[in-house]
Amino acid sequence: MGILFQFLFITFLLLKVDSFNCPRGSDEVPREDVCVIGINEPKFYFDASRDCVSRGGVTAKIQNLYENSFIFTLIDQDVNGAAPYIGIERKPNNTWVYGDGSPLVYLNWALEDLALWS
Repeated sequence: MGILFQFLFITFLLLKVDSFNCPRGSDEVPREDVCVIGINEPKFYFDASRDCVSRGGVTAKIQNLYENSFIFTLIDQDVNGAAPYIGIERKPNNTWVYGDGSPLVYLNWALEDLALWS
């Protein structure tokens, strides 16, 4: 019975990986099922956020070291080294959340910058 569950679990993982495709012009964060695209147009944060939503996404939601490294590697390639927006927002009570309202889980992208705004 244990072998059957292992087989079904492995089969499910392979199907999940095979069915994930990023849209044309975007890059997949390896093993994360996350797609990113650099948009090299100067915009205010809320305009950039609306643009992301209109494309079916959100501003960058960096949740771990791997996504952080991958996204910041793409910055030089996609946005010519300009400082990009990442999707975090400060709430009136001085807490930080992702642009979609979920709690912030990864802070190592710029701790010193976050401290300046607290």
